[in-house]
Amino acid sequence: MVSPPGPDAPPEKTAPIRILYVITKANWGGAQKYVFDLSTCAAREGFAVTVAHGAPGELADRLHDAGIRTIEIPGFGRDVNPA
Repeated sequence: MVSPPGPDAPPEKTAPIRILYVITKANWGGAQKYVFDLSTCAAREGFAVTVAHGAPGELADRLHDAGIRTIEIPGFGRDVNPA
C-alpha cells in the first residue's frame, strides 16, 4: 500500500494544459489579432499553445517571434463562399 504524500511533500508536477487555436488565414486583421492576443496571454499563463492556420502570413510570423508553436495546413486558407 502506498501512503499519500505528507504535508511537506512538494506538489506533483503535471503537464500544462494544451490549447489549439485554429484560424483559416494568417494575414493580419481583426480575427488574427484576437488569436495572437489569446495565444500570447495563454502562453504567459503557462498553457501549451499551438495555432493552426492556412497559408503563411503576418500572424504566423508574429506567433513565431513570440515563441508560439504554429502548424500550417495547406489549402486551409481559402475564402468562404457565401452562396
